[in-house]
Amino acid sequence: TGHRTVIRTGLPTPTWRLFNQGVQNTRSTTAQVEFPCGMMEDRSEVDVKLARLGGDVNGVRWSEAVAHIQGMSNEFESTLLYGDPTASPGTDLPKYPGLAAYYKDDTTGQTKDNIINAGGTDADNTSIWFVTWGEQTIHGIYPNGMLAGLDHQDLGEGDAFDANGLRFRAYMDMYSWNAGLCVKDWRAAVRIANIKTGTLITTTANQQALINYMIMAVHKNLCKNRGRSCFYANATVLTALDLAMRADVKTGGGLNYENIDGKIIPTFRGYPIRQCDSILDTEARVQ
Repeated sequence: TGHRTVIRTGLPTPTWRLFNQGVQNTRSTTAQVEFPCGMMEDRSEVDVKLARLGGDVNGVRWSEAVAHIQGMSNEFESTLLYGDPTASPGTDLPKYPGLAAYYKDDTTGQTKDNIINAGGTDADNTSIWFVTWGEQTIHGIYPNGMLAGLDHQDLGEGDAFDANGLRFRAYMDMYSWNAGLCVKDWRAAVRIANIKTGTLITTTANQQALINYMIMAVHKNLCKNRGRSCFYANATVLTALDLAMRADVKTGGGLNYENIDGKIIPTFRGYPIRQCDSILDTEARVQ
C-alpha cells in the first residue's frame, strides 16, 4: 500500500493590467504521485525454562525485547536513508524508497540541484543531510488503519521449534513497523555528498570546508522555513565539526551549541545537528 498525494509542478503566472483591461484566469499545475509503504516485522522466542531459571521472567523477556527494539530502530533508520527497491530489488524490494533514492544523481533530474558534491572520489565517503520535515515538504507515512511507529504484541507462551523441528515451550513476542516516506517537495532536502572520511579528522582544511558546504545547504533548501529543519550527520562528521569549532571560534561560521528539549545539541545557523550513525562512512561516490 502507499500514500497518494498531489505535488505542485507549476505555479500560476499573474498578469500586469491597465485600467479597464481584463485579466485571464490562471491556475497552478499538479500531478498525483504515490509513495509506497513497507512492512517490517520481527519475532522473539525465549525458552520458558531459561526465562524462569533466574526467577525474573519479565526481566529476561525485557532484556530480549530491548535488543529487538534496537534492531528494529536501526533497520528503520537505515531504510529511511538508503532504501532503494528500484536499484536493489534483490534486497530492498519489500522496502520503501529512502532519501538517498531521490538524491543519488547530481547530473540529471530535478534533485541534482540539491546535491552538493564535496569532492570525494573513492568509496570512503559520507553525507550530511539538511531536511525540512512538514506536511507540505517531507514527512513519514503509514498505512491507513494501522498504528504509527513500532508496534509490539505479546503472544504469550506457545510452541517453538528448534533447528531439527522439535518443539519446546517459549515466550513469544512480535514486533512490527509499517512505514514509508513522502517527498512532497524535493526542494526541502539537501544532500552534501562525497565527503571523504579518510582525512576528515586529521585535516583542518577539510573540517572547515564542511562549514562552507553547510552554508550552501542552508541556502539551497528553499523550504527551510516551512517546517522543522534539521541537519543529520554521523559521529565522524560531528567529530570533525567539533574540532573545527575548537580550532578557531571565529571560523566557526555559525556552529554553536544550544539547549534543545533539555539536551545540549550542536546547531548551525540555528538549525539542530542530529547524530545519525546509520549514515555510512563507506558510501559510494554520488555522480
